[in-house]
Amino acid sequence: MKKEYPQLFENIEKIVYENNLELERKVLDSLPFAYVHTYIAVFSPHDFEEEIKIGLETDMPIFTEGYIERTLKTILQSKFNISFGQIFDAKDQFDLILNTNQTSTQEITIREIMISPEILSRDIFAVYSACEQIVLERMKSRNKE
Repeated sequence: MKKEYPQLFENIEKIVYENNLELERKVLDSLPFAYVHTYIAVFSPHDFEEEIKIGLETDMPIFTEGYIERTLKTILQSKFNISFGQIFDAKDQFDLILNTNQTSTQEITIREIMISPEILSRDIFAVYSACEQIVLERMKSRNKE
């Protein structure tokens, strides 16, 4: 649970340790796991994990872009809090860029994955792995602070 839902686990663990000082240490150590398990059974990761912003760059018709976004959102939202935006939205900072065809002339300095408009299983695996890597990097940077 610490790996799958790091933000949630850290928050619940902190609350449990601060508010239950009278409990024995082994009870105190197991309590966060019970709370996290219960919370996950009822609520979605959207409620407690950091958002991963995904930019979508494609030269496809709008209905194809919608299909790509809906398909990936359906698969990823069970574990990640994700949002999609268009790459030309310069005001947004993205954590990951998905391309179906290299259409942009702007230099991209963040992680970029080429995907098929049909969303093949290798695309799903690549995007899922990239999201996991983003979460791990954020955990490491939080732990350093």
